[in-house]
Amino acid sequence: MPSTKDLFTFFLKAEDLKGRSHLVTIESVGVISVFNPRAKRNEDRLAVRFFKAKLTMLINKTQAISLERITGTDDYSLWLGHQITLSPATTANGAGTIVISAAPKTEKPAASAPAAQAAAAQETAQETAQEEGQEEGQEDADDDPDDADSIHLDPVGADLWA
Repeated sequence: MPSTKDLFTFFLKAEDLKGRSHLVTIESVGVISVFNPRAKRNEDRLAVRFFKAKLTMLINKTQAISLERITGTDDYSLWLGHQITLSPATTANGAGTIVISAAPKTEKPAASAPAAQAAAAQETAQETAQEEGQEEGQEDADDDPDDADSIHLDPVGADLWA
């Protein structure tokens, strides 16, 4: 659907966050000239765009320092692809602002009890199959995949979430 946001640049404001935090990924960062009504002249500002977002965020010095801390560099061309959290806040004078913080760390999910049980059962089945093959004197050293009598179980890796 066509939108005016496709034609004109609209800037993100605290009220656009609708009172909740948003996890975003930086798509691009650039310098743009914006008119400052207080100074009555154009000033260069950093503009940050996010993937899947229509609004551009003009960042202030405090927000730039937050991004430097989160990304580990003051080179804004290296901020691309970093995930951050945008949260609405209120300044001391009551104006709305956007706080930039690091994205929450995601930990690998621990193996669930059913998954752990399935892995243990598969390991037991493999051991049993090996023992039975040794007891019956079967030697299948070549492990031919076309051999209908051979048992092939998929190995269960310790890291399912990599």
